[in-house]
Amino acid sequence: MMTPRKLYDILLGEWDRIGTAETAKAVLLQGGRIHRILEIGTGGTSSTDVDLNAMALEAFKLRADEIVIAHNHPSGRREPSAEDDSFTERAAKVCEAVGVKLVDHLVITRREFFSYSLENRI
Repeated sequence: MMTPRKLYDILLGEWDRIGTAETAKAVLLQGGRIHRILEIGTGGTSSTDVDLNAMALEAFKLRADEIVIAHNHPSGRREPSAEDDSFTERAAKVCEAVGVKLVDHLVITRREFFSYSLENRI
């Protein structure tokens, strides 16, 4: 089972510009194991654009049964914004439509992370 902490540790190694530009990734899981990590969005210092339909379609094509979305906050603040909350709700609906369960959304900084699942917000 992939815990939020394990995913954070893995994803921290995947991030090139964690402190300079906001980036989003999707961790596709099959049977509780990482199948693939996709970069799904890049942006500036305060936001990133993600095509949720394209992400869900890719997860479906790759036969993922679960997905974890993660994005960084270059500011170093781990708390999610109202936009992050809204994005998480939309992502869950889009994933559900293709039969993939959104199990977590991580907000990552260099030193810590926020997990929607650990905070019972997903």
